[in-house]
Amino acid sequence: MSTSEPTAAASLPWWERGADWLNAILIKEARQALKSRQFVLTFLMLLLAAWAVSAFGLALSGAEAEYGNLGRWFFFAFYFVLAVATILIVPFGAYRSLLAERDLNTYELLSITTLSPGKIVWGKLGSAMLQLFIFYSAITPFIAFASLLNGFDVPTAAYVLVMSLLGSMLLSMASLMFATLAKQRLWQGFNSLLVLGGLAMALVSTLGVVGSATEFRGMPFDESGFWVATSLFVLAGVSYFVLLHQITVSQLTFESDNRSTGIRVASNVQVLLFWASLIGIGIYSWLWHGMGIDREAFVFGAIVSGVHWAVFGLFAVTEPDALSHRVARGLPRNRLLRLLLVPLLPGGARGMLWMLLNLFALWFVVVIGVALVGRESFTTSGMGSWDFQSAVGRVINEFLTTLGNVPPNWSMPVQVWTALSCYLVIYLGIGCAAGRVLRRHLSELNSAHLRVMTFLLLTAGIIFPLLLYWFRDNRRASLFDVTSPFMTLDRLMSSQNAQGYEIYVLLIAALIVLMFNLRGIAHGIAAIMRHGAERGGRDDVAPDEVEVVEEAAVA
Repeated sequence: MSTSEPTAAASLPWWERGADWLNAILIKEARQALKSRQFVLTFLMLLLAAWAVSAFGLALSGAEAEYGNLGRWFFFAFYFVLAVATILIVPFGAYRSLLAERDLNTYELLSITTLSPGKIVWGKLGSAMLQLFIFYSAITPFIAFASLLNGFDVPTAAYVLVMSLLGSMLLSMASLMFATLAKQRLWQGFNSLLVLGGLAMALVSTLGVVGSATEFRGMPFDESGFWVATSLFVLAGVSYFVLLHQITVSQLTFESDNRSTGIRVASNVQVLLFWASLIGIGIYSWLWHGMGIDREAFVFGAIVSGVHWAVFGLFAVTEPDALSHRVARGLPRNRLLRLLLVPLLPGGARGMLWMLLNLFALWFVVVIGVALVGRESFTTSGMGSWDFQSAVGRVINEFLTTLGNVPPNWSMPVQVWTALSCYLVIYLGIGCAAGRVLRRHLSELNSAHLRVMTFLLLTAGIIFPLLLYWFRDNRRASLFDVTSPFMTLDRLMSSQNAQGYEIYVLLIAALIVLMFNLRGIAHGIAAIMRHGAERGGRDDVAPDEVEVVEEAAVA
């Protein structure tokens, strides 16, 4: 580097020197997007539509513009124009931008640079955010004009615009995630239709909610429940944004790298926030209304958590157990840290351990939640106050009652979550064990095959009792109905139809499946611990020469 180069760089304006510190993908995408025909046409159509609404709306309104409540109508018309650009066009443009990197074979060039997958994703998202701000700045003068008319609600307009901005960012992140899922042209076309249809549905639903709020009621800003619901909505949006970002980054990461830890941590935090919000709603209901929440709310939380772990557990337990050199080199040398990281590291057996720990921890959370804020706990215990001492007493009493009774006598939310946990252990455990066995004989077997096989096994378990129910003369409950989670959960939620043996059968089946996976889980833990010990004694060896302990594919 010559001495004239720093001098030449120092003579540049500060904004050009500051651009070197920005994301390179953001600069590239911003230049391409602002010069593209799509952005120019969208911006011109946005201005033209807003001008047409202003001109023709005033011309047709006549004297009503001065004495009527046209402010709300003009705001909704301007928002309609803005929503088409920000909810439909910008997220789909982000999707096409990342998809074009694969179509044009330019992503391979980006992957060999110093740009990490996270920077690439943030650059794409930053370009979408830049377009959002430009579109907002274009429509702001027209909304300011609508504020001069009667009927315009400033707080409602500000709330709608802010929430729409956050929603558009979430949709853009989801679109980027879908752009990384399909690598073949056929599936890319299917994904494009899916993304476009989803964005269109989001646009229609958003316009329906905003139109109802601006036309009839407005936003109930004076109600505390409204702000609680808004906080929960924003919290859910942020958690899904982080989760979608982790999935997008993992899909762009090399296959030999760690694709699992970020997703598993994000999904753990998401479930933790969900149950913290549910228990928080119960505490709010007790403090403000003198009562907790019904057990149906805990059943709903258990079902949502079960679906959540079914999806993420399916991807976790079907991963290959082998540990790559790239991941092995990043393991900490401290044995305690390695042991704590085992459930978060890639591998089907470690994914099974991760799921088991979450299911077991969430069982305690359900029991604690029922004891703390369950409406039945206040009526049965007779405790009229809600303080720390009484809360601890209710939790201890609930645990003693649960552990001192047989499973059919547990509270209904605990029974539902126990049944869901058993189903997850059974079906996903079979997929995990089958993957270790089949990979020994089928070299071309990949994770997608195992996921399809596990899904088909679950489908067969759902259909089988329905066929028996259809063909047999006696249509009462039978033992074979336990294979279907829908039948079992329906009977547990309507206790008069439960026979009492469902929980016992599920617990025994889950224990049997778990025994087939214990050896694989033990090998998964031992591989991490042995590798860390060998690496700690060979500090002088180059990273590429470090021996990686491959996990044994044992059923």
